Amino acid sequence: MRVCKVLRFVLASWLAVVPSIQADGGSARDLIKALAPHGESEPYIVRGCSPSEEILRQEKIALELTNLGNTALPEIEQALMSIERRGQSSQFFPGLGWLLDAYVHIRRQGAFSRMVQIVNSRRLASLRVNIDYQVALSLDLTSYISDSRQLVSQPCRPLEPKDALNKLILAVENRDLGQIRASLGPDALDKLLSLVLESPSQTLEQELLSEHDPVKHARAMGYRFDFEGKWSKPEDLLRGADAGRDAVPGLAPDPELKTSFVDGHGSGCGTYEVDFQSVLQGPRSAYLVNNRDIDGLLRLIVACESR
Repeated sequence: MRVCKVLRFVLASWLAVVPSIQADGGSARDLIKALAPHGESEPYIVRGCSPSEEILRQEKIALELTNLGNTALPEIEQALMSIERRGQSSQFFPGLGWLLDAYVHIRRQGAFSRMVQIVNSRRLASLRVNIDYQVALSLDLTSYISDSRQLVSQPCRPLEPKDALNKLILAVENRDLGQIRASLGPDALDKLLSLVLESPSQTLEQELLSEHDPVKHARAMGYRFDFEGKWSKPEDLLRGADAGRDAVPGLAPDPELKTSFVDGHGSGCGTYEVDFQSVLQGPRSAYLVNNRDIDGLLRLIVACESR
């Protein structure tokens, strides 16, 4: 009789645990479904300085999904496979940006090749979904810039040297000579002018335009500032990109930063000392790239984003 009571107690305890196991097992699936926006939305994160209640709702869900860790990966992979196969027809497509953000937080470097595979898949390639922030996180880069990126001219945080270098790289990738010049400080502009005067028949700007075939191919590259500090770290859209990124103590007002560059596949392609000039743009401090040897930097950028 006593044995029967013990067995009944063990069985009752097991049955009490089963529902919680099933609930935990389905939690990732439920969270992924809940990422679908209430109303129309883009398939990537547009947080802005004053995020809407909907963005904050999705951000909270994505954080909960991230906190599940590796146990969430099978469900995330199923959702990503659905998007890869069905594109915009997938029920998970509207939450793609949040899914990728959770995915890269869990897998880090292991997420890079899978994310590139997804956004370049047959059903998504024409949409040119931008994953620059996620790639920078996965490869631990200061920044990653592809030619599909739309730079935010006035981010919510204080402007940093990387904003100037991002602007220059994107201008080179898009062969936008006006924006290349607008990214440069006076020393760099003087160097460009001297190159034009020395060799007017073959200027550096003409070289940049002739580096590629007329058919436009996707271009991308990244870099890492080689010093310890907040400005060298990638921004984290899911964990408060705009918080705690004030000026780094010990850096000069016009810093010279050793920078390691990588190509679009994450492979190293060179290092360069990038010189920045601090300027005022309205009420805010901003930066310009101000290398006296700007020709060498521009040629390195072209070499990296062309690989």
